[in-house]
Parts: sequence; C-alpha cells; structure tokens
Amino acid sequence: MLLLLSLALLFNACRDSDDTVYGVENIDQEIVDETDQTDETDQNSEATVEPEGIPSLLFVDIENKVLNRIDLRTLEVTELFSVPNGPSGVLAYDPSEQRIYYTDYDNNGIIQNTLDGQNPVTIAQSFDVRAMAINPDSRELYYASYSSDSVMAVSLDNYSVRTAIEGPGFNSYGNLQDMEYVNGQIYSITPVQWKESVSRASTSTNEVTRVLNYSEAGYGYGIAVEPMNEFIYFNNVEQSAIMRSDLNGDNIETVIQLDKARVYGLVVDGIVEKIYWTTWGNQLGISRLDGSGFQVFSIPGAARNLIKVYLPE
Repeated sequence: MLLLLSLALLFNACRDSDDTVYGVENIDQEIVDETDQTDETDQNSEATVEPEGIPSLLFVDIENKVLNRIDLRTLEVTELFSVPNGPSGVLAYDPSEQRIYYTDYDNNGIIQNTLDGQNPVTIAQSFDVRAMAINPDSRELYYASYSSDSVMAVSLDNYSVRTAIEGPGFNSYGNLQDMEYVNGQIYSITPVQWKESVSRASTSTNEVTRVLNYSEAGYGYGIAVEPMNEFIYFNNVEQSAIMRSDLNGDNIETVIQLDKARVYGLVVDGIVEKIYWTTWGNQLGISRLDGSGFQVFSIPGAARNLIKVYLPE
C-alpha cells in the first residue's frame, strides 16, 4: 500500500539570510538530489560519497504494528510488513546482509528479518529493548533493555550473546532510550527526568563517560552522532528543541526549536547534510544540519524510532 505524505505543512518554513523560503517543492528537490551529492573537496573519498541504493527512512508504526519505508526521493510511504507489538519501535539495519532488526515486546525477543518480512528469526531474548545499534566491524548488534544496567551484544553470524558494556555505568545515569555506534564508541541518551545524560562508552575498554548531564541537556529520547563534523545531536524535551554539542559535550547550541515536541527518532547524515526526526505521534521533520529550511510533514500512524538506510533498487 502506497501512501503520499501530506503536503500540508505543520510548521512554517524557515528562512535563510537570503530570504528564500524552502517549501515542500524546494525541500523535495533537495531530497531528490541526495543521491548525486559528493564533497567537492574530495570527490574520491568514500567517507563523503553517499552509499549506493535508494535513500530511505524506516520506522515502525506502533499504532498499527507495521514497518514503514519513506522513499526520500519522492517522500512516498510504503508499508513493508507487519511487526509484533511493542511500545518502542526500535530498529537496526545491516546493509551488508540486507537484514532488518526489530523487537517483539510480548515475547521478549529481538528479531532478524529480510526486507520482505518472510524470514523472521529470533536471535536474542531480552525484555523491553529500547535501544539497538550495529557494529559493522565486529558484526554485532548492541542492545539494551529499559530496565537493564548493561549493554549486550549478539553476534550477527552465530547469535551468541555477550555483555558488551557492564553496568552500573549506564544505570547510574538512567535507562537507555536510544543509542548509536560510531568509531568504537556507543553514544546513548536516557530519558529519566533529573538523571538525563548523554553518555559515551568505549567498546574496547568498557569505560563509560558522561558527556552531558541534566543541567546541560535536560532530558530526551533521541540521539544521533555526526562524525564528519564531530557533533552530537540530541533532543531536549523540556526546551522542546533539538540541540547539538561537540563530541566532548562542549559548545552546546539549539539547532531546531519545536512546538512541544518529544523526538523519538533522530537521524543525522553529514554526507547529504540533513537531519531527520520523528515526534510523538505522526510527524516527520527534515532540515539542514544547522536547522535551516526545516519542514514537518504528517506520516501514517505513530512513529517511535527512525533509521536511514539505502535499499537495493
């Protein structure tokens, strides 16, 4: 079933200094052009060339229990397949094997599947998983349940499970809600009021570092790391904002001011210089890295997580 994103904007378009208004047609055109973007200073660098495939966003509609795909070339939404019940809609994707990972809340499972939904395999058991991230180097899926004080890892090759980061390093700051793996580090965010933190954990030394605390970052649900420009993006619910800092938690600034929005899915792509986010309910936001030109569109159902992938033609 193919659904078109509503063309009714939920927020006014932001203006740049040249007073250009970026409406639906303008930002759609930018998205269409994503597959052609490269870094002019280094045309041959793999780090600055967008991967092959159809640029897409995946999210779970937890209201209707469906995995959806947004084609970023057209902003069309496609239902891929039904998924089990779960309040978090957490996702991960392995591009090397074209496998999607999601949770089964009722049966305490993490499921691996093909994109057609025809090959579900439960690869690990864990209660109420709220955060997952893939380490492509070790070929492991990191995950954390809402009540756990540790980060676990399951092998994508033989499904063996081990403790990747031992507690109570995270638990002393609150329960993990979102995580991202970048260059040997697991970045995470916790939504426990008065215990908010953005943390960084080394997968080689097990050391956990608090990067941002409650007084600096409020509390939130979404985190994304942009390694090319060395930024951490995170949601601050109390300030209704998407904010960013450098990788050490310094130079904090507000990127996007929202309208009482709780961000549940947050993706940053430095190659195409875009931020994507979903809010509590049926909204998708897209902007540039500095927050300019942002638009918010309606999407079907209730999204609670968001990942960007490049799917085969």
